[in-house]
Amino acid sequence: VIYQKAKTESNGAQLLKALLNQSKFQNYKEENSLQKTIERFSQEAASNKFPVKQVVQSILAEAYWNYYEANRWQIQQRSKLEVKGSDLATWDLSAITQACLKNYLLSLSQADSLKQVKVDMYEPIITGGTLDSRKLRPTMYDFLVHRAINFFKNSEAGVTHPAETFSINNPLYLDWHKTFLQTTLPQNTDSFNLNYFALKFLRDAEAFHQNDETPNALIDLELERLNWVHKSVILADKDSLYLQTLQKLETQYTSQSASAEVSYY
Repeated sequence: VIYQKAKTESNGAQLLKALLNQSKFQNYKEENSLQKTIERFSQEAASNKFPVKQVVQSILAEAYWNYYEANRWQIQQRSKLEVKGSDLATWDLSAITQACLKNYLLSLSQADSLKQVKVDMYEPIITGGTLDSRKLRPTMYDFLVHRAINFFKNSEAGVTHPAETFSINNPLYLDWHKTFLQTTLPQNTDSFNLNYFALKFLRDAEAFHQNDETPNALIDLELERLNWVHKSVILADKDSLYLQTLQKLETQYTSQSASAEVSYY
């Protein structure tokens, strides 16, 4: 009833809330519920328009990964030779990762328009977090890009990658935003390289927030990038580079409340 009412009234927030509630109920009650959830959200992604479409695609990407986590052992025994089209029961980790990547990228289509949609409009589906933390994700773009970045940084999702065609072993990726944003990322020749997409969208998000009146969202993004790159790179001087950038940030933003977060690191 809620779903139909929201659909009739074109109420995106309530429509998404109804879909999420239906999928949770289905997960409790039905066998093969994750597959049915994926089928349902695939249909919704095809039938809905901006910005509901983008949110559904993000949820669909997450659903694919949830399916993998729930069936990890069986999936790890499969090979590419067993994959049969859209039959999820035959997919290996590579096929699932590609589906996740595809849908997260689609969720960030029309990025400029997503940046104009305030996240408060979709309060019914945004759960958790304090008022301060909500300020770090003020638009639907922020909400969706962080969901995507969290997946792109997932080392397990990237284990099927046959060769490293993009490397994050660049000291400039450990510098603060004013330097990092002037750094041109090398052309990506591999549409399946998750490290590239993680760095690309961190860069895009930092660029979006570089001129904010308060730097909290920017600092949050910088710290996420620095922490991830520091843990992932193979550079002899990565510890000193990381520390130098943190000190630079702390000095730059000493009068801002967010500087406390920098000091924590």
